[in-house]
Amino acid sequence: DGRLLAAGLSQGTVHLIDTDTGRTVARLERPDGDPVGWLGFGPGGGRLVVTTNRTGLVRVWDIRRTREQLRELGLD
Repeated sequence: DGRLLAAGLSQGTVHLIDTDTGRTVARLERPDGDPVGWLGFGPGGGRLVVTTNRTGLVRVWDIRRTREQLRELGLD
């Protein structure tokens, strides 16, 4: 929906940025620490796909589920 931007701003970390404010609203750490290669949202924006140039791994984050978990903790 264009309200969230994903950017690999530091090695091994993806920043989710609010496009209205430019503020980082979440940071997703890659467990392998490899630099972020390509990244993009899946259809509907519910999943974020991230690759690494070093190992060829593909990681998929379920953004909707992550948000539900944060809501349960009162952090959404």
